[in-house]
Amino acid sequence: MDKKRLVRNIILSALIDIFVITVGYYAVLPPLNPQAPEFWTALAVAIGAFGIPFAFLQSGVPLHDILVSDPRPKKKSRKAGDPSKKRTVIVTVLTVLPIAVMLIGQLISSSAFHATAYAGII
Repeated sequence: MDKKRLVRNIILSALIDIFVITVGYYAVLPPLNPQAPEFWTALAVAIGAFGIPFAFLQSGVPLHDILVSDPRPKKKSRKAGDPSKKRTVIVTVLTVLPIAVMLIGQLISSSAFHATAYAGII
């Protein structure tokens, strides 16, 4: 893969990401507080908004083939060390990690974990 194409894909993905973040922030106004679940949701959307277009651009598949798919899947042999597969795993982990942190934080801060403290208040 040549360096010029990589730089073009990064710039194009960053522009798409900036657009999605700008529209999303204007529409939702998430707090810039790491303790708020909306912050982690916005972070996951921002990572996904960069990673998904970047993964498609790096795959080398023409846009027409992505939008207009053939019902018969083409068989491709992928090697174990395929760099596009590694990028897809990285993007998936970076997108799922903030969501997992948000869900675990919600669970830990629920009343089930602090039942004795709440019982003392009542």
